[in-house]
Amino acid sequence: MSRIFNRSLAAKVSLAAILATGAGLSVAPIASATDGNTVNNCLGQYFSTSWQQVCHGSGATAAGKYWSEAECDWEGNWAIAPIRKVGSKSVEAGHDCTISVSDVMTRYQGS
Repeated sequence: MSRIFNRSLAAKVSLAAILATGAGLSVAPIASATDGNTVNNCLGQYFSTSWQQVCHGSGATAAGKYWSEAECDWEGNWAIAPIRKVGSKSVEAGHDCTISVSDVMTRYQGS
């Protein structure tokens, strides 16, 4: 009887450990972005296959068009060109690359 109890207790402890590990994985931080060049506080950021244009700090320091172009390793480049106001901090998502993104270059064109 004691062997069955010990196995049952061991199984419960193992299950608790597995559940705790699983819970730890579900709150793990998302992979950090790699930053491209910065222009007037705005830049392109890329992950594995996705990328975006963001403005940090107080937002865009100049109004105008911010052209960001992602260099994809398989299908060529994708670009976005949102027009931003001074202080804009919006996140503009680019079109995902099929295999991976290797860089995002941002340029500023005045209004």
